[in-house]
Amino acid sequence: MAEGSTTTATAAANAGYKFTGWSITGTGTTLSSTSDNPTTVTIGTADATVTATFEAVTTYEINWSVNGEIQKTDNIEENTAITFPTSITGIPDGYVLKGWVVEANKISGTQNTAPTYVESANSTADITYYAVMAVGETSSATATLELKSTEGYSSSYSDQTFTDDKGNSWTGSVAVSTQDSKPCIQMKKSSGGSAITSPTFPGTVTAIKMLARNGSTKDARTFNFNSTASDNTGDLGTLEVAANHKYASELSATLTKEFSQFYLWVTDNLGFNKISVTYDVTDYSNFCTTIPTGTITLNAACNDGDVVYGTFYTDRAYIMPESLDGSVVSVDSEGKLVVDVAYEGSKGDVVPANTPLLINSYDTFTGTKDYTITYTSATGEDFSDYNMLKGTLTADETTTGDNCLFYRLTMHNGTDIGFWWGAANGAAFIPGAHKAYLTVSTNTSRQGFSLFGDDASGIGATLVNREERIVNVYDLQGRRVESSIFNSQSSILKKGLYIVNGKKIVIK
Repeated sequence: MAEGSTTTATAAANAGYKFTGWSITGTGTTLSSTSDNPTTVTIGTADATVTATFEAVTTYEINWSVNGEIQKTDNIEENTAITFPTSITGIPDGYVLKGWVVEANKISGTQNTAPTYVESANSTADITYYAVMAVGETSSATATLELKSTEGYSSSYSDQTFTDDKGNSWTGSVAVSTQDSKPCIQMKKSSGGSAITSPTFPGTVTAIKMLARNGSTKDARTFNFNSTASDNTGDLGTLEVAANHKYASELSATLTKEFSQFYLWVTDNLGFNKISVTYDVTDYSNFCTTIPTGTITLNAACNDGDVVYGTFYTDRAYIMPESLDGSVVSVDSEGKLVVDVAYEGSKGDVVPANTPLLINSYDTFTGTKDYTITYTSATGEDFSDYNMLKGTLTADETTTGDNCLFYRLTMHNGTDIGFWWGAANGAAFIPGAHKAYLTVSTNTSRQGFSLFGDDASGIGATLVNREERIVNVYDLQGRRVESSIFNSQSSILKKGLYIVNGKKIVIK
């Protein structure tokens, strides 16, 4: 190339490397920059060599842990901003992702206050971030802006601020005066540029009511709820005020979209004394980085050859493990156990807190086996009305109940699985921690109730499905007939008219 001419040098780095600069040899040749890429080369008076320098890129491994397991790994170049996920797989049912913390701020167990989250960071080292999960409970709240007087406000149209009963600020170019004996916020039609900006509410707005005034004796007029301050389409909803309506009653808006803030316009001059906005509020609790778990322990000694049985009780809701089923147990008027498979592990059923159960497993094992349960905030179906089991939490608790005999799940005489007296004559006994026991009225004299067999002391059980329940049955005079297995297809009751769960039932 001729002396004084220019050319462009561009460096392309291979994967895993980055450009760091230029160097040059040769008389008179110069570079516009030794650090920019590309750079401009001006030819000197002799041959020259321009060399690009590269170095290996340093990357760091950023791990994202959810409930004790790494769900995602990012390899990020050194000193690069880390993007924190707002959603990720692995969050258990009943919980939501609230943010991320580092090892030092992990939450063991649960707490009811939110931790300080990491919201921004650069990659300077390998690091693991831990998902903070929490349980959300949604309720409703209402913020009401009601004008009590005109004092302190301008009667001419100007920018004014109002405060509702939740301390939120509302602003708008409006006038304030007394109309029909009430303080009134007056708004011009949209061409006049009169709009009110609502506060941003903590959750989705579900209802808006207004105590409004339309001074026109001929025309209905409309409040429009808009998503932008420059638009009067009523894209979020509308509220129509009939002609000559003067605070006669609160009017409800028709809402068409989800929103948490709005801009209020009018189609023609309107006023209002009060506006009430109802919105969802979500309160979070049970913050944790690993959801606590519990253990169901079964002993293979209590089995019928194919199925292993045990009992379990806890004061927390949990998800039934896939290989287990849980049943509620009661005794009918014939002295039979009614074993109702209420919670199936194969369906991921949620067992409500404080639900004592007969547990069965189809796993093959000897000795004992532990099953891990995951506690949850989800709501499970409640079958407590059909359950005569009670439970214990600690190892030293004694069976309790008035006028009851107490029965323990056991292998009677080494051959017959069922609920048998846990102490002489059905007296109180200590079942052990997280165990369930059967309570039966002292009207019975049975030593036990067999799950499958029938001997001198017990009578075989009846297994029912979810549609069948133990119910109290009464005649039309209000006298209790018996507790029976009852469904729409069958009953052990004689023909007649009965009261079942408060409803008249005809048995034909």
